[in-house]
Amino acid sequence: MLHLAGAQAAVVYKQLVYRGNKTYAGFPHADITVWYAPTGRIAHQIDVDDDTTTYGAWSPANITLWFRLQEPLKEAPAVDNHYILKWGNPTPAVLQNWAHIYPFQDRFTGSAINRSKWVEDGNPDLSFDGSAVTISGGSGNHQIASIPTFGTGYLSTMFGLLRPTNSVQHIAKFDEWNYASVPDNHWQNDGHRWRLDQYAGTSQNNVYADGHNDLHFHQFGLARDATGLLHGFLDGKEYTAPARFPDIDTFSVACDVYNGTDTNPMTMKVQWVKVRPWMSREPAATLE
Repeated sequence: MLHLAGAQAAVVYKQLVYRGNKTYAGFPHADITVWYAPTGRIAHQIDVDDDTTTYGAWSPANITLWFRLQEPLKEAPAVDNHYILKWGNPTPAVLQNWAHIYPFQDRFTGSAINRSKWVEDGNPDLSFDGSAVTISGGSGNHQIASIPTFGTGYLSTMFGLLRPTNSVQHIAKFDEWNYASVPDNHWQNDGHRWRLDQYAGTSQNNVYADGHNDLHFHQFGLARDATGLLHGFLDGKEYTAPARFPDIDTFSVACDVYNGTDTNPMTMKVQWVKVRPWMSREPAATLE
């Protein structure tokens, strides 16, 4: 991740051609590009993800980019000065393909679920508006779950709307979900506060996050470290829950709604899902 703040962010943002609502070929922030120039080789442009959710919208105080490392970093303190940040080109070559950055990702821009990425469980009702998927269903559990599974060393993130739970009969969750086991790890909106859970049946650990529930989109993240400790992220702030099931090797990423038999069923809306490599102390790049 490249995160610019303070004076560095102010200088770059001021000189961007495409900022605010101004786009190029439909791409926001199109003129900010990253290049890799290893010693003795020709520099080449690499794909970037212009992140506007982890630290909020781009501004003179914040610019956040993700890109895939072209070579592994050495042990700390690690320095790789072969990456070049460029901006200000009014006719840039835009490289913003998430498939070249993340081992799993979906922006839900189509009109149907991508069956090479997801399986449906519980016959969910899915609707698409070109930028998000809405998940709903009748009585019972309804979800989409990723076909690839991920274990320790990966962070699963979702940007979406988890509606407040209107009763114990209706729940919307962002999950790490295991087909072979009852336990799962998830974020849910319990009607009063956000809740990070790690549970099996009625036995669970709850960590309550700051802030009240609302009807706005938020960024949710789930990861496990080598000890089995669950790390939850809500809009960039980290929470942890005690390890209960460290022997479960891998989970699918799941977006899940549960509806009881009464009226007013639950829905959830998901704008994107990303999975990437993760460590409990992560490096962040800056400009030199």
